[in-house]
Amino acid sequence: MGETKMNYNYLEEACQLNDELVAYRRYLHANPELGLSLPGTKAYVMKALSDFGYQPLEYGESGVPCWQEVKSRARYFSSARIWTPFP
Repeated sequence: MGETKMNYNYLEEACQLNDELVAYRRYLHANPELGLSLPGTKAYVMKALSDFGYQPLEYGESGVPCWQEVKSRARYFSSARIWTPFP
């Protein structure tokens, strides 16, 4: 198999987003919500996704789906990272 040459450094962009991602995680951990109704978390995630240029939709009490052409894989990863429960 041939080797594919990458023109874009996704790792570098992801590393540049590290502080921003840590801030999102810390905010969510400092403002926990219990149960399936997550109005504060939903509003925070919707704003963050909007700031990234996505157009999030409201789905039920706590769902926030969004679709947009992905121009940067690392930027897409960062929006998804907001949702993960890991430290």
